[in-house]
Amino acid sequence: MKQIKGTSSSPQIVHDKDNINYARHELRSPVAIIRGVLELMRDSDTGVVCEKLEKYLIRIEKAADLMEEKIDEFFPQHLADDLHLESEHEIIEESTTQSLDYQYEGQPKSVVESNSDHSKHILLVEDNEINLEVIIELLEKFQVGVSVARHGKEAIHKLKLQKVDFVFMDIEMPVMGGLETTAVLRSESDYANIPIIGLTAHKSEEVKQQCLSVGMNGCLVKPVNLKEMAAVLNYWLGIKKSEEMIENTAASAPESKKISKNVLNIENGMRIVANNHDLYLDLLERFEKKNKDFITNLWELLDFDKTEEAVRLAHNLKSESGNLGANTLYELAGRLEHAIKINEFEDVVALIDELRPALAELLVSIDNYVGQLNLNTLEKNSIDDIQVLDLISLISFNIEDDISATFDDLAKLQSISKGTEVESLVMELTEAVANFNTELSLQLLQRLSAHYTLDE
Repeated sequence: MKQIKGTSSSPQIVHDKDNINYARHELRSPVAIIRGVLELMRDSDTGVVCEKLEKYLIRIEKAADLMEEKIDEFFPQHLADDLHLESEHEIIEESTTQSLDYQYEGQPKSVVESNSDHSKHILLVEDNEINLEVIIELLEKFQVGVSVARHGKEAIHKLKLQKVDFVFMDIEMPVMGGLETTAVLRSESDYANIPIIGLTAHKSEEVKQQCLSVGMNGCLVKPVNLKEMAAVLNYWLGIKKSEEMIENTAASAPESKKISKNVLNIENGMRIVANNHDLYLDLLERFEKKNKDFITNLWELLDFDKTEEAVRLAHNLKSESGNLGANTLYELAGRLEHAIKINEFEDVVALIDELRPALAELLVSIDNYVGQLNLNTLEKNSIDDIQVLDLISLISFNIEDDISATFDDLAKLQSISKGTEVESLVMELTEAVANFNTELSLQLLQRLSAHYTLDE
């Protein structure tokens, strides 16, 4: 832990504003971890399994309460407030202002002229890991602090532990959904005015009105794009990003003529992830792994009348396919989710039959796209056999007498082997040479040589 100026064996109040802020944050971190573990244990399906364990949990919770009391005693909130460290949220007057394509409820904060504001902190409440990664990628463009909660109860808990300027709240989550969570927050004076924007996969006016009725200030339909995010953060937090920055995030990724844009619109998918191609590839591969058994898993849930879980499964497929730019599957999954929710069994069966080939085609397209990129990478990183063998020969010759020349040749070998099947073997060789293990080095050089043969 960072040394706090002015502290000694006996705690004392320090009057350096940076130290007070740091101390409060650092000391509360373990408390947050303790409370998080307790909450997860109590919210799990099995719950607290025995009376003895419950007694231990109560003791731990009391210890956490005591820790928080001591933190407030040694690093008082009023002192931080006096030094303008943790200013209270501005009171937002009741009004309705037009912005984007719907009305925000509430008054925005005054505009900050700087292009980014590192002091702003956003709580992102979302349970789907792919959605989390996509939204965090967008938020990183605005250089704001981001905390994550996976459901409403965790969100309420985190709001009590840290200063938050703004909340993105998913609507449908396990444990406690976004609508219920917002209603609870609005009933408490501390959170009556914090801006809360809902995140939903539904485009209907009904869902939008539900969001507003519980006290949200508006809602965005997932997948959220960078332009929408910029408008919202500018409106509520005064964080400005130029049109040039937003336009410069236009998609640029290798296209595949073999893939229909209705099946997988790579350009749209790239735009959704703010042109992060590595992230897009990661999402494609994870989607493929997660959803290859979607139909089997869905029928299993339906056969056992687990309707709520089946709705959730279809909802996740819809949300995740939307993030990838898989337009056809996105629409089908949305219709399937609705049919399961209203118990239209015949429609459910028909939609599953329609969705099955669409999902299969998407998975094949993902496989082809990722496979082609991997092939291109291998071709790009292919090694000239003669060049490699020349370097191996030079290293073998110099390894005992000229360590400087050996390391120069090793550096060249590392460079040309990067991204190839022998990269790890070259790294082993480098480590052996660095440790002056000549015997092992020569063995590894022989293994490297065996990978390459000169044409007769």
